[in-house]
Amino acid sequence: MTYQPTAVSEIESRTDTLPNPSTALIADACQRLNIGLRVAPPGVKSSGPGHRLIGRALPLRFSGSIEIFLEAFDRAEHGDVLVVDNKGRLDEACLSALIAHEAMSAGVAGAVLWGAHRDSEPLNQLDFAVFSYGTFSRGPQQVRQPHPDSLVSARVGTAVVTNDDVVIADADGVIFVAASRLSQVLETARLIAAIERDRTARLRSGTSLRDQFDFSQFLALRREDPTYTLRRHLRGVGAEI
Repeated sequence: MTYQPTAVSEIESRTDTLPNPSTALIADACQRLNIGLRVAPPGVKSSGPGHRLIGRALPLRFSGSIEIFLEAFDRAEHGDVLVVDNKGRLDEACLSALIAHEAMSAGVAGAVLWGAHRDSEPLNQLDFAVFSYGTFSRGPQQVRQPHPDSLVSARVGTAVVTNDDVVIADADGVIFVAASRLSQVLETARLIAAIERDRTARLRSGTSLRDQFDFSQFLALRREDPTYTLRRHLRGVGAEI
């Protein structure tokens, strides 16, 4: 599918109904819906505290020259999240403060890098969230052969991302969700959040998870049938997460 501009406003309106949807909730929702989970490698982390991103993916495959960024920004929409494939390189930075300023001028909200960045101090002063493997002071030393799909897709670890995808990132990591499933995923995440809030409230009032799950009954049934799982038990007692 081609990602339509109206999808950006859909992201904004949907996130209004579920403030700050966490990647943990999104991951659980994808599992509940049996949607293949695409995540950045665990080493891809936020460069600063409190950084969060949700927006359409703006992918590119970096080959050592900044021209690919400028081409990508020509087609950017407000709120996009730059997704840069630098093949996980740790011996060069593929994003600088200068490029971040240019990204912001194009309405880009932040960046997810399969690689490293530099200019940490000026970057941290910008309203521009960066998720990467960390910092490295040296930039590219050579220009490599561009990938034929340099502006079509980006690989981040095992995940292949296009602008038919939405990026969701926070302190727990980065997840990519097909835009066509976004509404369903966010609605399911909201349901899971409500269940978890209720369980937490009951815990604080003195009802343990073991009691909420009727765990003693589960143990008895599992002794009779070793294939009996907790997930099956929770479904049976109406307590599935």
